Amino acid sequence: MSDAEKANAAMRLVRDGETVYDAAAKMNMTPNSFINLIKRHLSRNAITEASEYRAIHMERLEMMFFNLMPEIRKGNPYAIKVGIDVLRRQAQLLGLDAPISVNVRRLSVEYAERYGLDDEERKLLFTQIRRHLSDAKNSGQDVMAVSAGIYDATFSNGNDGWDKSGE
Repeated sequence: MSDAEKANAAMRLVRDGETVYDAAAKMNMTPNSFINLIKRHLSRNAITEASEYRAIHMERLEMMFFNLMPEIRKGNPYAIKVGIDVLRRQAQLLGLDAPISVNVRRLSVEYAERYGLDDEERKLLFTQIRRHLSDAKNSGQDVMAVSAGIYDATFSNGNDGWDKSGE
């Protein structure tokens, strides 16, 4: 069986709800080698498989939280703690608690390549984006929303909406 076939079989077991230990045993693997196989497969097929894998785990977490709710409503401290852990894992899986970061250098290089900016214009764009994000952060604005706006804006040579004066 090829590595790709093994990985597909492993993903099927995960989708079917098998634990790592049971799935690894069914495939005559150690749990660590099974996890590494899944990781390699997800990194090769990052977009489709990872989103599917995330959806599977979100569904499982939702089911766990749903089943905890009766005890949470009664005020059971253990159920509340476990519920918080489930919510924390969901937030982690969705990237809700991820630190905010914008790679301004990469963003300016990407736009320079896309719109044919010369080196001086790219450096100016870099400076303006950095200043804009810093101003947004200092004024309490949602930096991710501001950076998404920058990313979606159209920058080009000429009539473009960005200030080439550096101010």
